[in-house]
Amino acid sequence: DVGSGKTVVVAIAALNAVGFCGQATAAGGLATKNGQVAIMAPTEILARQHFKTFSKFFESQGITVELRTGSEKNSKGVVDADVVIGTQALIQGSVRFRNLVLAVIDEQHRFGVTQRQALRGKRDDGSMPHLLTLTATPIPRSHALVFYGDLDISILRELPKGRQKIETVLVARPPSVGGLA
Repeated sequence: DVGSGKTVVVAIAALNAVGFCGQATAAGGLATKNGQVAIMAPTEILARQHFKTFSKFFESQGITVELRTGSEKNSKGVVDADVVIGTQALIQGSVRFRNLVLAVIDEQHRFGVTQRQALRGKRDDGSMPHLLTLTATPIPRSHALVFYGDLDISILRELPKGRQKIETVLVARPPSVGGLA
């Protein structure tokens, strides 16, 4: 459901992936960051929205967040940021990760099997990162991936405290101007 807390789930998973979950080291300090997270969104608008949200979440943690879309100048080459958010620009041939440990695909039903696999295949060592797919739209294809694919399902049944009511409305088309429809 829209507004159910999927973004918070991704933020917690990302914190874990980059090594900021308070894991104590032998010396008694906290573990240092080591992994990278890629979050792929189907549109540039959604990618930018996620970039803004995750930048706020992580700024006090010292976690670097980068945006990569087709219109960004830095959308090629090796990703050095801890968390990179982008569109299909993330799966272009020239994009590589130093240590991708979590691939997140938002609105997964908007991507094909090959696109989802391409993101997971961005590690140079050939190993596969963990995969988290999200959807607010439980379409039959999403259900089939759970039933017949190698996916587990988690359902957020409780809504976050203070969540505003989501309303879907139909907006009437404005009358034509000067005979143009």
